[in-house]
Amino acid sequence: MKISIDLDGVVSDFSHAAAQVINTIWPGRIPQGYEPTDWYWTEYMKKEEWGQVFKVIGATENFWEHQKPYEANMAALRSFLLTEENQEVYYVTSRAHTAGRPLTMQCESWLISNWIWPEKNYHAVLPLKAGIPPEHKKAVMEALGLEFSVDDYGPTVELCATLPGHRAFVLDRPWNQEYKNLNRVYSLAEYFDEVRRGRAN
Repeated sequence: MKISIDLDGVVSDFSHAAAQVINTIWPGRIPQGYEPTDWYWTEYMKKEEWGQVFKVIGATENFWEHQKPYEANMAALRSFLLTEENQEVYYVTSRAHTAGRPLTMQCESWLISNWIWPEKNYHAVLPLKAGIPPEHKKAVMEALGLEFSVDDYGPTVELCATLPGHRAFVLDRPWNQEYKNLNRVYSLAEYFDEVRRGRAN
């Protein structure tokens, strides 16, 4: 089985890291523990302000190595990689380049530091340029012949769902509630159950 897992919003908590950056630029703007309800955090942010946030992120050395994990989803990923064999797992993610190590190395270092090393399976990190349109992720899925994918960004899931032979899932988050027509999972464990059922069929 060839599957894809997004990183930010699925296994890594970009919201926590972004809130810290925002509060460095504009002290006290984002409340502690805030969980956004839309993609651009419009309750507290203007869309055009994100350029300044990503400028700081880009200047931060090895920024992506310091994300908090979503522990339950990471545990499900570890279990899947330890109990399943001969799976091809691709981490297809959209991230900004930063100071320090190359982006792919930062992503892989973060996975390893969180005990993600698929001894029985193949895995690859495929970081795409931040801000690319969802069509680019769809093209990657199609080119690699991926059969399953999970992402927190509704437009990406919508497009990937149109690929023949591909099942795309949106991971339930407060910022993607308007996408009612998509296959929705509420945890990575649930996603892996769908993958196993797909393999059995």
